Amino acid sequence: MAIAITALQSLSDISDLSLYSSASYTPTANRLLIAYIGTVKASALADPNTIQILTLSSVGYTNCVAADIGKMVTDDGGNTGNLLDFNNTTRTWYINYGSTIADGSVMAITTGTGAGTASGASVAGEGVTGNGVTWTQKAFQNDIGATPTMRIMVYTAFSGASPVAGVMKTTYAAGQVGQMMSIVEVSGADMTGTPNAAIVQAPKNAVAAATSLSITIAAISGGLNRFMSGFIHLANEVTTPRALVAGTSLAWTEVHDANFATPATGFETQKLETDQELGASASWATSSVNAGIALEIKANFVVTTDLITIANAETVTGWTQIGTASGNPNGAMVVEADFFVQGTQCISRGTNLASVLKGMAFDIGAGNTLNFGQGGAAYGKLIYIWMRFTTQSIMETRALGGLQIVVGSGASAPAITANAWSGGVLSAFYVSGGDVIAAADGWVCYVIDPTLPPSTTFGGGCDLTAARWFGGVVLTNTGTAKGQTFGIDSVRYGLGEILCSGTPDAGRGIKWMADADFTAYNKWGLLTEKAGVFLAKGKIVVGDGVATAATTFTSQEEIVLWEHPTYYDGTRERPAVRNLNPSTGLPYFGLDVRGNGTGNTNVTLGVKVGSGDTASGRSGPSFLGSRVKAAFDLDDGAVENVLVYGSTFRDIRGGIDLSANAATDEFIGNTVVKCGSVAAGPVEIRGCNFIDNLGGAYRATEDFKNDGTAIQQLSTADPSHDWISRLNGAAWSVPVGAEYVELINPGGADARQVAQLNSPDTGAAALTINVVAAAGTFTRTTGSYLTDGFYIGQTVTSSGLTGGNNATKVIKSLTATILTVTDTTGLANETGNNDERILAEPHETNNSGDHYAEAKINWPSAGSAQGSLGVCIRMSNGSGNNEDYYYLKCDLVAQTITLVRCDNGTDATVDGPDAYTFAEDTDYLIQLIGRGTLIEGFVNGQKVTVTSATYQANTRVGVRGDAKTAQTGDAPRLSRFGCGPITDSLGALVLTSATDDAGYNNFINNARATGLLATGTYTYNTNTFSGNLVELRDDSSGATTVNVDAAGGVPTVLEEVDDAVTTVNSTRTYTLTNLISGSEVRIFRVSDSVELDGVESSGTSFIYSYSYTGDVDVYVIIQKTIYEWIKFTDTITSSSKSQKVFQRIDRNYANPS
Repeated sequence: MAIAITALQSLSDISDLSLYSSASYTPTANRLLIAYIGTVKASALADPNTIQILTLSSVGYTNCVAADIGKMVTDDGGNTGNLLDFNNTTRTWYINYGSTIADGSVMAITTGTGAGTASGASVAGEGVTGNGVTWTQKAFQNDIGATPTMRIMVYTAFSGASPVAGVMKTTYAAGQVGQMMSIVEVSGADMTGTPNAAIVQAPKNAVAAATSLSITIAAISGGLNRFMSGFIHLANEVTTPRALVAGTSLAWTEVHDANFATPATGFETQKLETDQELGASASWATSSVNAGIALEIKANFVVTTDLITIANAETVTGWTQIGTASGNPNGAMVVEADFFVQGTQCISRGTNLASVLKGMAFDIGAGNTLNFGQGGAAYGKLIYIWMRFTTQSIMETRALGGLQIVVGSGASAPAITANAWSGGVLSAFYVSGGDVIAAADGWVCYVIDPTLPPSTTFGGGCDLTAARWFGGVVLTNTGTAKGQTFGIDSVRYGLGEILCSGTPDAGRGIKWMADADFTAYNKWGLLTEKAGVFLAKGKIVVGDGVATAATTFTSQEEIVLWEHPTYYDGTRERPAVRNLNPSTGLPYFGLDVRGNGTGNTNVTLGVKVGSGDTASGRSGPSFLGSRVKAAFDLDDGAVENVLVYGSTFRDIRGGIDLSANAATDEFIGNTVVKCGSVAAGPVEIRGCNFIDNLGGAYRATEDFKNDGTAIQQLSTADPSHDWISRLNGAAWSVPVGAEYVELINPGGADARQVAQLNSPDTGAAALTINVVAAAGTFTRTTGSYLTDGFYIGQTVTSSGLTGGNNATKVIKSLTATILTVTDTTGLANETGNNDERILAEPHETNNSGDHYAEAKINWPSAGSAQGSLGVCIRMSNGSGNNEDYYYLKCDLVAQTITLVRCDNGTDATVDGPDAYTFAEDTDYLIQLIGRGTLIEGFVNGQKVTVTSATYQANTRVGVRGDAKTAQTGDAPRLSRFGCGPITDSLGALVLTSATDDAGYNNFINNARATGLLATGTYTYNTNTFSGNLVELRDDSSGATTVNVDAAGGVPTVLEEVDDAVTTVNSTRTYTLTNLISGSEVRIFRVSDSVELDGVESSGTSFIYSYSYTGDVDVYVIIQKTIYEWIKFTDTITSSSKSQKVFQRIDRNYANPS
């Protein structure tokens, strides 16, 4: 539950006593109790450390009596101090003494009754007792007078499972003239440790005579933590709580406010339950001495992030204005209190001049630079920055740099002169513009991977091993606007993870995480609620994977949608976040469940309905991915329970990994649509619908979405990935809004059209590259590595140099002209000869020659004479039009499939052509895979293959079509291109071993329904298959057996990879009932009249048992003397069938005897 602070009791008591008691109260069970206590003494306060709290052993203990109070306590016979109070139930004594009493000390009371032996050393502090709980001091603050007479203290306790009514009693070292108490109970607080551990911080303050007091709260540790504060001052008047901060929900409300005349004192407590703030304060009318303590209360559901703050934009310190403010009275950079996204201010600029480029950047200082280079502390991390522009109509388009993120290095700040970059060393990324930003968006948290190719650079581009400047600029058009139109708020960097542990309200786990990401102090921008949908821009992590906290997380009917952040790189729109983090190899987006070896981690999504094999689910959350790859890992190997019911997963392209989950986990009644693979593991998978899923969890997926306004060539559209035309290529056309690429009529003459997924390349044209061995640098004299698309962490190969300079290395850092590698081994100083080249390996798609490429193809019936289509693997690196690759050719006109090796542009058939019946308006799944020397092509499971070491080292993939000039009407289509290493999981549901437990599931219109990774005997119980292009992929490289129960559908379209041999046992029955005994029954196959089964003389029923391999049309003949002969047709299918027969007496029958 959310933190709620409820008042229990307050007290204003005046008397010259050393013992004070509140009125009786009863706490609620299992709550955190907090007591603020204020005290005033006529003369100097005693040090609270002059009270020793001592617990005595039960062995040999003698109860104290009331007359013992005030008498001397002895320690092993030596005097200590007077007894202030006692509790015989807990055997606790409160002694006015300034030194610790050792464990085992023999205690007695001079002329008194009580006696015993110390059980542990004493603890210093004023004594607070009551309600049968143990109170512990968290903090105290005296006034700062020369001889302090006033103190405020905070004590904490847990109420326990069975709290009792009682009073709170305070014991002092000497008599006080006034005491005040404010006692509260807190629900939703963390109670896994000690009461004091539930208070994250207790900052305090005191000043000389004043009418107010402020307390600074340090960085907040959890997004749902809440606050309390208490103040005391020496004046008989009310206290005013902290004022509401304009534009926020920062509403502190009073808990208790007491004031009295003798001594003149004001005492007040207040709480902040709905938000977070970095300060607490109170005020009053009369200038007087004062003291106060604030508390950050730790929530039982802790939400944090890995993001680290670069700047919080609460002050102009560290910020530098970029661009002129001349002629614009509101153009100068200022601290802006009228609009901001978090805290109380932001940094703003005015832009009421037409056609201006201006903004601001924050300097983290020369000693604090961030290393985003390969191996650096910030390698693989993203930059998140909040920006706002108020007037959409005057912002330039994104392609012209309307709104830019700026990252710079070096001592000089980025500078602009005459609306152009003129100073600094920087990279800029065009993240938005007037043509793409929604007018109502307001503040947007933009994210960028700074190692991606920048939209523009100055000074050679930012040295990402020493990034120092972070900010943004806006470019306006001819329009003008008044006021401060451009704002920047907090800037952060990190992996973009939002993490949680503990226990949220039932069914609202995502909501609570989003609430923690939307406090006045913390707006990370990772999980934002809009219209009931939670928009994600990072990875959701459930569970404590680094410490010991327990987690019980539930979610019901919540919707999470991952956004698709993009930017314009100077030539095209591209994702602002990579599919895979180059540092971890994992997607940035998705959901992880992480555990630890101490606290239990339990996750439940949705609600289970029913039990056993027919169980289902309801009310689960919905998770919707985007074009940026998202993946789910539901157990890191240390999670206790994961139960997923009635949930929907859509476009989770990286798949759902259950392989490390326990056999007690469940995945029941869920719907999985357009996702990568669900890797089963031992989890019980029941009653799920797998619909229209990809062929697998591809490392790279191309959706062929053209976001432009006109049809484009594939190499120009570059929908998700960067494509190049390898040969011709103009006939590969991407329609607007469609999710496929067409092979159109090439015009002129028939021509093959080859397009390849691009890898950065300096090109075959003349280029000089100089090498400095010690520095590991490859410096080019012309062009730009950044423009060519190189980035940090890539593996590159250099050529045209000499000796060890022609090598394969990894990029450590990069500017426009200088490429620095991680390993200098073998390098030598060299001046280039204008024939050098550097080429990147395509590790975002494949990392070796053992890879695959696949796609769906379709020939619309509205076309004629349509060209052939296929995918290519082991393609050469694109030097000129040199064509070396393998090609799986699918020919509608010839009705064949052929495995082709293209050698420098010349086709050689290496297997086939094999007959294949293609139909129009029908999808086919084609795959080409290279595994060592084995090349295999599949079309809906039918295989062509060759063994060859040729091109085994080539790593690139692409598509090819043989375009026809006779083609008219609709063009053939290729969609859902995927590629990656052969280790990728392929299949909507992948069974990692024969013991995996999956049944009663429906597979509908998937590219590939199921996959097997290991040999053994599998059980397919009551699964159904409908419209799948491939129903079972056997990637075990051995013998597997699949037993299908009588109620289940039979997988018949098989894809047997390498040496896999699959046996499907699927006994079905066709039963004829209501027969006249003695009837002759015969069943024949329609296609060739072959008798399938029969009997000369039946009983009252006849059963034909068969192993299903496909639907078969049959005709049945039944004969019986004196009865009419019966003949009818039927179809035997994957499901058993029963047919009731009605035989009629033949009234025209004449017995020949």
